This record gives sequence, structure tokens and C-alpha cells, in this order.
Amino acid sequence: MNLNIGPLKERKHKIVVHKKINRLNPFFLVLFFVLPVVLYVPFLVKWVPSGPIVTSDVFSAVAKVSTPVKSFERTGSAFLVTDKYLITAAHVVSGIPVGNTVKIDFERAKGMSPMAAKVAFSPKNNPNINDYAVLELLQRVTDITPLKIGKSSDCQIGDRILVIGYPGGGPFSATYGSISNESVSPNRMQIDAGAWPGNSGGPIILDGTKEVVGVLTNYGQYDIVQGVKIDALLNDAEFKASGIKFLNHD
Repeated sequence: MNLNIGPLKERKHKIVVHKKINRLNPFFLVLFFVLPVVLYVPFLVKWVPSGPIVTSDVFSAVAKVSTPVKSFERTGSAFLVTDKYLITAAHVVSGIPVGNTVKIDFERAKGMSPMAAKVAFSPKNNPNINDYAVLELLQRVTDITPLKIGKSSDCQIGDRILVIGYPGGGPFSATYGSISNESVSPNRMQIDAGAWPGNSGGPIILDGTKEVVGVLTNYGQYDIVQGVKIDALLNDAEFKASGIKFLNHD
């Protein structure tokens, strides 16, 4: 059975509904205009990270290393950690005595010409295991921001990383991947990332921090890519005895 509430009651009901709607309108207007601003502010002031870590300053700090070996030129990668020191893999400068020079080319840094650097440190003890070395530029650089050194002990399986270098001595390459085993051995980590010969000596950078946690070194069993932990170099007694200091390392 339909109940006829009458035109007067119907009109009063409409007035009540309209009043409620009018009271809610300012609230919706505030949400419409203010809420997007509130959500954007944390990103604007960088409280919340947005976007990938790939930036030109990270790219600029990674160099191609060319070493003359008999009748051919061998290439690898290295990365700047102070205004004069670079880290690379020991096998990249294998056969080059400490004090001898190699060619450094910061290809992604604008206006930078190839430079010379001497081998400042290369381990005498177990270089195949301690696959890291330090190069010293003959001329300091002021136009490139060095990469920050992190702690590989903080890494965990699944952490996202960025690998940068010059595969095959050719074009620059930067690829994302992840840590698939943080403790292959006390000094090594295993990663899943696009890396090839020539990437050796390039940095393994932890996503979100821009901090170097490893040095790309070689392919392990079954062609699995591995890196030597940055902590291994910093804690190496032979390296400490060299007197080399990385000022940007806490």
C-alpha cells in the first residue's frame, strides 16, 4: 500500500535534504582542493622518496678504465669515491704495477677529457678473492660528485640494487637488479642484474640510498654475477696499511 505523505510534508523533506547537502558542500570543497596539496607536500620536501635513484651525478662518477696490456687495450670500470680516489676490481688492473698509470674516462661527465690515474693499491694477498683495487687520479676533479660508501653488512636478500659500468669496453650501461645472496662467502655477494665483462670494477649501489655496497667482480658458478663487498676492502689489513683514506666514508 502506498502512503501519500502530501505535498506539504514532501516539500519540508526536500528542504531538510537540501540543507544537509549545503552543509556538506564546504567539506567536499576542502577535500577537493586541500587534500591533493597535503598529499603532495611530503614529496615536495622529500619526506617521501619518489622516483628511481638514477641521476646524472651517479652516472658521472663511474668511469671507464683502459689498461695497456702488451699489444691490446683491456677495459673495465671504476667509480669515484673522493676527489682523487677511485675503486675498481683488482683483475681490471692485473699486471699493472702499483705506481704505474691507466687511462680514466668519465664519459658521462660533461666537458671531461680522459685522465691518467696511477694504481695506488692492489692486494698482494689473494687478489682473486680480494678482487678490489684503488686508483689515484694525477689531477683532482671538482666537477664530479663522488659516490657515497655504504655498509654491505646492512644488505639483505631481495634488496634492490643498481649496477653501472661499461660492458665490453663499449657504451655506458646502468641496470637494476637485486641481491640474491648476501653471503656467498664472507667477502662476496651474489646479484641478479644485467652485467657483462667490462662491468667489472663498477659499483653496486643500494637503491634509495645512492650508497655503494659492493664492487662488481666476476661471474661465479653457472655464470651467476657476483660482487665483492665494500666492507671487505675497508676492513682489509693490507689496505689499511696503505694509508689511503676515503673522506666520504663514515
